[in-house]
Amino acid sequence: MGKKLLGVLMLLTLVGCATIAIPKYLQSEKPYKKTFYARFEDVLPATIRTLEADGWKIVERADPDVYEMRAGEDIHQGKQILLITNIRKLPVFVASRYARLNVYVTAGVENSTEVEIRYLTVNSVTFKTFRDYTHDQKVERLFKKIDDNIKK
Repeated sequence: MGKKLLGVLMLLTLVGCATIAIPKYLQSEKPYKKTFYARFEDVLPATIRTLEADGWKIVERADPDVYEMRAGEDIHQGKQILLITNIRKLPVFVASRYARLNVYVTAGVENSTEVEIRYLTVNSVTFKTFRDYTHDQKVERLFKKIDDNIKK
């Protein structure tokens, strides 16, 4: 009986919750960028529709200059917005996994618009947290859906 109780206590000690802090603003670790040859006024609503259809809730719309200076980029033509999504809990066995997106929509020259997606996934297991700034398949799917929504 004592060994079983000790085993259960050790198991409860090892299985715990880690505190996870996911920032609103995501650094430019491994951003994904795509230029759409359409007006900013067409790309922005298409991007918002795509995110919402995929289950992402936009919790804040901000001027990107509030978070970082993007000087030296020739694409910037005055119209730009940063869309910050909610934190999504993703199903994972024996761990916790959360994700957040920052999406920059920036007007370019000659009716082009750049969309930059920053994707952060945080995996948390007992006493350790792993951060990953890549998710190629998911982001490419989002870009395809944005393109489809622009054409509608």
